[in-house]
Amino acid sequence: MRQLIEITGLNKNPENILTSENIGFQLAPRINAAGRMQHANTAYQLLIASDATEAKELARELDANNKERQKITEKMTKEAREIIEQEKQKDAPILFALKDGWPLGLVGLVASRLCDKFYRPVLVMTKKGDTIHGSGRSIDEINIIEKLEKLKKYFEKFGGHPQACGFTLSDAKQLENFKKDLIALMAKDAAKKDLTPTLTIDAEINLEEINWELYDYLGKFEPFGQDNPMPRYLGKNLTIARVDAMGANCQHLKLLIKHNNGMTHKMIGFGFGD
Repeated sequence: MRQLIEITGLNKNPENILTSENIGFQLAPRINAAGRMQHANTAYQLLIASDATEAKELARELDANNKERQKITEKMTKEAREIIEQEKQKDAPILFALKDGWPLGLVGLVASRLCDKFYRPVLVMTKKGDTIHGSGRSIDEINIIEKLEKLKKYFEKFGGHPQACGFTLSDAKQLENFKKDLIALMAKDAAKKDLTPTLTIDAEINLEEINWELYDYLGKFEPFGQDNPMPRYLGKNLTIARVDAMGANCQHLKLLIKHNNGMTHKMIGFGFGD
């Protein structure tokens, strides 16, 4: 792990502390990229390596895999969005995207991004030969695996939990019938619920309170995750004084925020450039 930490630059942290964000967004994606792009054995070999030179080469390979994974995922997400928009699906109770040859290991990542983007359950599928494989992501209000259970006649295999699923259709020719039946189930469920995206705010905050002291204090509540989310603060009477795009694909934003009392604060919105 030391070599992977160096590859990501996390070893330059003066406090030598890894946060849940470091693990979730920098280390884990590189480890997972092995199985998504080639074979998980590369990650396994790194974790058991006792030779520093071997570990360094494996860490470099994982880093390269992750960069390729990011590139392909961006391309797939763009293609899937175009499919959804061209087919005018955006207001449907569930969204579908299918393309021949999409890497199976990445369809779940794309489904997750689109689910966040449209706030609708999403199935992203790939076709290889006569076989259709898919992965789905859902919102809190909709139990997606419950719906698939009712349509198990269509599957060679499937599994998952309320917010995520994976499946293989037993007959690709039944795709349209499957979609039709799933849309009907989703529409019936969605009609009973308010699917408007909401944000839970933990507290209000002033610009002068956003500082390193607050950052260090919040660090005491680590690790953050599914059952212990990072606090979400609300700032009022703010305007965006300046916006600059960042990143290779302009996917991030650098912001200058201004309060009506004249105070300004620089911020970065990761993934906000979409």
